[in-house]
Amino acid sequence: MGYLGWTWIPVGRIPKKGQTRVACVGDSITYGALIRNWYRWNYPHQLQLILGSKYCVHNYGMSDRTGMETGNHPYGKEGNEYSFGIRLSEIKEECVTLKELAEQYSLPVIDIYTFTEGHPEWFCRDGIHPNAEGNRKIAEYIGNRLLAS
Repeated sequence: MGYLGWTWIPVGRIPKKGQTRVACVGDSITYGALIRNWYRWNYPHQLQLILGSKYCVHNYGMSDRTGMETGNHPYGKEGNEYSFGIRLSEIKEECVTLKELAEQYSLPVIDIYTFTEGHPEWFCRDGIHPNAEGNRKIAEYIGNRLLAS
């Protein structure tokens, strides 16, 4: 589950029949960048531990990626840059866009940004990437929301 080093080669389990599939799509935050043993402490891996065997969670986090077409490296466009060019204004813009899209299609939203706002102790020194504790808190929050639905 996740990626093998910085090579972006997906590794992970194959979903078993009857498992609910969870795709964690995102950027370096989803990937688990800047934390020691990222493959163990990224929130998608922690989420798998919380959800258990009825779920199959995959980490599709890629550094410097965004869902916004106007972002620095939108999903769907090729690029070879592996920097952490995340800007707070883009995060807020993505939150608004995702909430509007979810409302349009009557989908629930799990807002990690609002959940983590005001908790600087959950982040690495850059203030953007969650540390191990932050990843655990994010996984717990997502897991509780998924199990409650």
